[in-house]
Amino acid sequence: MKITHIDPSPFLQPEQDARYYLQLPMDKWVICITVPLDNTLCTEYFSVLMKKLFDVLADIHLIVLFDLDDATLQEKFENKLKSLGKQSNITIIKQTRYLADALKASDVFISPTFVYENHDNRILKAMACGLPVITLENEHTSEMIIDEKTGYLIDFNNIDNLIEKLSTLKSNQELANSLGKMAQKRILENFSI
Repeated sequence: MKITHIDPSPFLQPEQDARYYLQLPMDKWVICITVPLDNTLCTEYFSVLMKKLFDVLADIHLIVLFDLDDATLQEKFENKLKSLGKQSNITIIKQTRYLADALKASDVFISPTFVYENHDNRILKAMACGLPVITLENEHTSEMIIDEKTGYLIDFNNIDNLIEKLSTLKSNQELANSLGKMAQKRILENFSI
C-alpha cells in the first residue's frame, strides 16, 4: 500500500481558539485518538486502553475520532465509554470536518489501530499539525514515523508501552514539542502535495 500525500496547509497554522471552539477544557492535557469501530479486535483493545489511560494519567481529556455509519455500533461504543464514568473527560467527534480543529486542540495523537487509508491520512495530518504521534508499528507506519524522532511506534499487544510513551510526553513538554516539530518537518519534506 502506497502512503498518500496530503495538503498540509490547513494543519500548519496553530489555532488558538480550537479548544474553545470544541468546548474542551483549557487545563487538561488533550489526547486525540482514532479507532475503527468496525473491527471487534480494535474495539476491545481500545476499551482496555481507555480504562488504563484514565487509571494511570491524571488531568487528561480525550478527543475520540471515528467515522461510523452504523448506528448500532456507534451506540455500543458510546455505552462502553459511559461505563468508564469519564464522560466529562471525553469528546467524541464523528465528522471529519472537525479534524483540523481536533488536532490543533490536542497535545498528542494516538492511532492504536491497524492503519488503513483514512487513518494513515489522519496520522499525516496530525504530524502536519506538529503533534507527536504514537501508532502501531508495521511496514506502513514505519514509512511515516521515525521511531523516537517524529513519534513512537509500538507493538499491538503492548498497551503498557503506549501508556509509558504518553506519560513521558505528558511529563516532558520539551520532548513532545521536539517530536512534533520533527514530525511536521517530515511531512513538509516527504509527504506533502
